Amino acid sequence: MGKVYVVVGEPRTGKDTFIKYCQQYLEQKGIASYKLSTVNNVKEAAKLLGWEGEKTPEGRRFLSDMNFERIGASHPLFEASFTLYEASFPPNERRTREDHLRALQDADFFPLGAVEDGKLLADVFLWETEDFCYLEHFAVQPSLRGHGTGSTILRQLLTQDKPLILEIEPPDDEITCRRKHFYERNGLCAQPYRHVQLPFQGGGPIVPLVIMSNQNLSAQQCRAFQQYLLNRVVRYTQYRKTLDMADIIDI
Repeated sequence: MGKVYVVVGEPRTGKDTFIKYCQQYLEQKGIASYKLSTVNNVKEAAKLLGWEGEKTPEGRRFLSDMNFERIGASHPLFEASFTLYEASFPPNERRTREDHLRALQDADFFPLGAVEDGKLLADVFLWETEDFCYLEHFAVQPSLRGHGTGSTILRQLLTQDKPLILEIEPPDDEITCRRKHFYERNGLCAQPYRHVQLPFQGGGPIVPLVIMSNQNLSAQQCRAFQQYLLNRVVRYTQYRKTLDMADIIDI
């Protein structure tokens, strides 16, 4: 009668090596053994989602149990999320705490956190409509930047059918060029329409931005996105003016 042994353990604790030695011992005793891994199907699915198949630190992070959680005011990670938000964006590019709390009540707003083992990896603030998903703010913890965490999160956001839209500064220096290349590597491209950012906390300049998306947007789609910003998103900032984006950028 055959026996089944289940081997489990934390990553990089030598499970495969242990099994190999067990099989070698059984072979010397003339006992047949078979190794079955339930993770193989998971790995195949991960490859379809962008995993390169290597057990590098980046690859292990891709296979982690990271998930998205909605970080509302009562969430235990709210303070960590808002602290990362404040540290990652200057005042003119982010809401005040009061405005952020008001935005949390909007059904279109999804203040997500990428969470693993109860720790916040990144802020992923989205606005979602029937026609598009707007990645308003995206900030990875400083200690995790440059290790594939941002790409892993972005790939998960790109699995839906509707366009994913975000804004970046014009690529005119090393940092802004690297940011643009990061999004291009992950499947987004710049859209050929003029666009600006209104100051979130008022008093600042209206600055030009570049719209990026994983789909080619028509002029009509771009206009609808810009009008949505004015009609919905801007109401939760200090720049509460009734404007038509066409008056600003002459679209």
